[in-house]
Formats: sequence, structure tokens, C-alpha cells
Amino acid sequence: MFADVYQCRIGILLPVCLALLILLSTCCAELAAILCQQLAYCMQYLIPSLYAGMLICQWMVSAGGLHLLQRMMSRFGVNGALLGVYLLSQIAGYPIGALLLCKMRYDGQITGTEAKQYATVCFGAGPSFPVGLAGAQLLHSPKAGWLLFLCCLIANAVLAAVMLRKAWCTPTEWIEAPQQSVVSTLVTSAQHTLESLWQITATVLLFGVICFVCDAVGVTHLLQTVGGCFGVSPVITKALLYTLCDITNLPKLCSAGIPYHILLPLLAAYCTFGGICVHCQCLTLGEGCVSLGRLLLTRVVAALLAALICSLLLPFFPPPASMDVFSNQPVVSKTGSLLPALLIFCTGFPLFSKKDWTN
Repeated sequence: MFADVYQCRIGILLPVCLALLILLSTCCAELAAILCQQLAYCMQYLIPSLYAGMLICQWMVSAGGLHLLQRMMSRFGVNGALLGVYLLSQIAGYPIGALLLCKMRYDGQITGTEAKQYATVCFGAGPSFPVGLAGAQLLHSPKAGWLLFLCCLIANAVLAAVMLRKAWCTPTEWIEAPQQSVVSTLVTSAQHTLESLWQITATVLLFGVICFVCDAVGVTHLLQTVGGCFGVSPVITKALLYTLCDITNLPKLCSAGIPYHILLPLLAAYCTFGGICVHCQCLTLGEGCVSLGRLLLTRVVAALLAALICSLLLPFFPPPASMDVFSNQPVVSKTGSLLPALLIFCTGFPLFSKKDWTN
């Protein structure tokens, strides 16, 4: 029976892959332009903004920071390891929570079932996306970015308090921190950070291909037609769909002409949800510690809660007079140097050899 199912799956998959290969080969010029744009965006904005936070968090873990927090909080009856992972996930950005939970499971501190439960709330945007990208670069208002970050934090904190109310008081098995030199832990952290960034960049490029295929076969046009039935313009519908797939498409959403009082709660919801691309990154980096269905459901609830909180706080954060979010022109500046990201990757190449460079 399983052999029949497998053969049926292969029989469907092969024609689909062949059709996609023909389509992408025919439109290779258009696809190449899109992927170059995606790669430039990753190199110019995404990688430099994520590298520092991910490196610091990796170094804190490698140096025994979670073990120290676990020892301190155990005196108060609090699960210090879970608290540390949760706090780091809110500060450092989306994939960190899944990555740290995977390490805890590997060390035997938690089970696979517990990791999948914790991964639904150990998930945060960090300040990079809401403040740095959405607020400062897109809306030209760091204050609005901090509002988005605050809404994400509150929504995640509410869900964490409700869903993990028993886990906070359940101590995990004590694992002695490995004894390594400062240089060794720093080099190891840099290596792991660069490997994670390569995976994130690859996933962003993958979703660039997926969006291109949806445009080419008419799926996007069909959804735009459906959106038009509800009074939503094709530009806004496409921006909503693209950002739902990949959170790095926030510039398209901010330049779609959405009014400020609707745009800001919408951005809070998207930053809290994270996008399908981010969920796939967590699924990959988590290595069996993330349940995609449970993660999607929880993030939808968190996104709705963040949008509600943002709507309630919006009167205290009026738009600046200079804000231009109603035009259909790209908001992100086209200028900028790719040198920081290139240097980061070039520095990391020797680390991929797994050689111990501390000797």
C-alpha cells in the first residue's frame, strides 16, 4: 500500500517538476532579475540586520548563558532554560527560538513534544524588522517601529502566559555547561550564525521563485480578482499575498497606498505572524522540533491580537507630518553598499571547513 502511494506521489511530482523546469527555463531572464533583486535585498538589509543579534545569542548559548539563567531562576521555581530561550527569541529574531529549542532537545533537557509546544510562542520578530526596517526605513518613523515591536512583545507575552502556564514552573534537567575558552565559543558561534544565515537566504530565494511561478501561472491574478470582489485593489492584494509568503516583502506593503490607521495594525499583524518563509526557516533550523500546523495556528492568533493592541495604542502614535506612505513608489532606498554583507560571508568561508582555528 505504501509503495503504491509512493509511486503515485512520484508519478504526480515528476510531471509537475518537468513543467516547472520548462516554465522557468522559458522565463529565465525575468526570474533572474527577481532573484537578483531578492539576493541584493538579503545582502543589503536582511543579513547585516540579523547577523549581530544571531551572533550574540549564539555566543551567549555557547558560553553557558542559558545554564546560568537556569541556575538563577530555579531558586524562584521558574524554568530558567525556557525563560532564556523565550527572551532570546523575542530579542534576536524569528529563527532563534526554534534553533535553541533544537539544541535543548539534543541535550536531553526537553522532549520533542515539549519543543513543538514551546516553539509556537518562542517566536519573535526582534527589533530588526519592526524598528529598523518597517519603522525607520519604510515609514520614516522609528517611533512607529517601536510601537510595532511593543505590539509583538505584548501579543507573544499573552500567548506565552496562557499556553505555557505549567511549563514555566516545570524545571528542566540540569545540563552542565561545556567548558570552552572565550575564543573557541566565539568562533563556534560565528560559524553557526553564518550557516543559519545561508539557510535563511536560500529560503528567501526559494519563495522568490514561488511568487514568480504564482504570477506566471495566473494564481496571483486569480487572487487579485477575488480581492477585487471585496473592494481591494490589485496592488494591495498582491502586496498582502507577497508579504504573507515572505515578511521581507514589507516594502511592497508599505508602498501599496494603504492609509496609516490601517497600515500600522496590518504591519503589527504581519511582523507577529512572520510569514510562511519564516515558518519554513524555523521548520528547517528546528530539525523536528517545530510543528508547522500548530505554529501557523498560534501565529494567526498572535497576529490578530497584535493588530488589536496596535489599534488601541494607535491614537498615542500619530503619523509624522513627513511620512509618505500613500504613494505607489518604492519606499526603501535603492542606494546602499553590499560591502558589509559581502565581508560577513567572506569572513565566514574559512569557518565552514569545520577547522579548529583557536589552536
